[in-house]
Amino acid sequence: MKKIEAFFFDLDGTLADSRADIAQAINYALASLGLQGNMTSGEVNSFIGGGIEDIVRKALGGKNVHVAGEAGPLFRTTYP
Repeated sequence: MKKIEAFFFDLDGTLADSRADIAQAINYALASLGLQGNMTSGEVNSFIGGGIEDIVRKALGGKNVHVAGEAGPLFRTTYP
């Protein structure tokens, strides 16, 4: 029998409902950039699945895309 050396498990959305935390992080990032950050967990729910960069891009909604590169690191400060 082969010995298992590592086991990875992604809790987000599987065992933990992290939508509110993700919404808080995206709102923080947007507000830090001087943009309105008042997205609900319901709105953010449709953004989840493609990674942080995808969440940021969708939250920006095609506007202010020049700040997308700055928003990702800000998002990560509150949602590592």
